[in-house]
Parts: sequence; C-alpha cells; structure tokens
Amino acid sequence: MATNSVRLRYRPLRLGWCVRAGNLMDIQRVLRLTHTLWGGRYNPIIPVGEDTPGSELVDAYQVDALYPAAADAGLDKFIEQFPHLRWPGFGKPELFVQGMGGKKSALFLDIYHPSARFLNNM
Repeated sequence: MATNSVRLRYRPLRLGWCVRAGNLMDIQRVLRLTHTLWGGRYNPIIPVGEDTPGSELVDAYQVDALYPAAADAGLDKFIEQFPHLRWPGFGKPELFVQGMGGKKSALFLDIYHPSARFLNNM
C-alpha cells in the first residue's frame, strides 16, 4: 500500500503597496493601511517611477495583489504590467466597503476581531 504525503503552507495575503517614488504622503497612507491588516507588516512598499526596482520587488516578495496608493496614471500603468496581480473587483480599488449598520468592513482579513476580543477580555 502506497502512501502520499502533502505539505501545505499558509500565509496571509501579501499586498504590494505601489507608491509614487519619493512621495511621502503615499508612504504614510500605506503604512497606516497595512497595519490594519493581518500580516500587514510583511506587505512590501513598491516605489514606482523611473530607475526604481519596482518589478524586481514584485517578484522578490511574491506579492498576491498590487494596490495603488493614489489615483495616478503612472501607478496604473505599472500595475497593468502584472495583469494577474491586478486588484480584485471593478473600478476604484477599495480596501474597505460599506458593511452592516453603516460601518466599513475590510475586504481582507483585518485585526479588528482579534484586537476587540483581546480588549474585551481585559
């Protein structure tokens, strides 16, 4: 009788934050956003512009989706190079959508529930 073995590895979704090179407002925005998501500190910030290693960083960090930090033609053009990593959905990329009771909910696993449970048990 032959046996087979399967090994699975799981990791949170890895988002590539595309920022305009040298734009500190973009970096500040994605740093605030990434820390609301489970595993967020592992989401790479990818500078986009001339003479930036953006494409190499996408490959090196094995990102699962690209998210533009701002509405910008340069960021859109960069993301179009990776059609398999385009943000899911149609229209403007959104991380949070209107949920029940008028509250916004994250489209991806966020840290709200674990942190709320922790605070309620104190």
